[in-house]
Amino acid sequence: MTCRSTPNMTEQRRRGTPSRCALWIWIGLCATHCVLLALAALSPVLDATWLEGFGMTVLAIPYLLHQLGLPVLQDGGMSGWGMALPNVLGWLVSAAAWIAFYGVTAAAIQRIARR
Repeated sequence: MTCRSTPNMTEQRRRGTPSRCALWIWIGLCATHCVLLALAALSPVLDATWLEGFGMTVLAIPYLLHQLGLPVLQDGGMSGWGMALPNVLGWLVSAAAWIAFYGVTAAAIQRIARR
């Protein structure tokens, strides 16, 4: 799929709205993230590869926010023997942050592809 300029694209640029190309890039990035996350969590396919730690990317944001004092981990982050899982707020914040990150990345990729 190419990002061709259409007559409506100049209007979209003026308003600052993303085009369909950026939407497809964003969907592709989010789908890739979900597939890699499922492979890391549910199967041994990624063991002993450089993608082995990919499952931790979902937990990175709640743990960073917990360090800032936000209540995003179960039991206040005190699980006793291991790492505490995020609570509902932690999962929502993590999903929102990754969706926003991939939105910015898709817009940047589209901008680079246009040049």
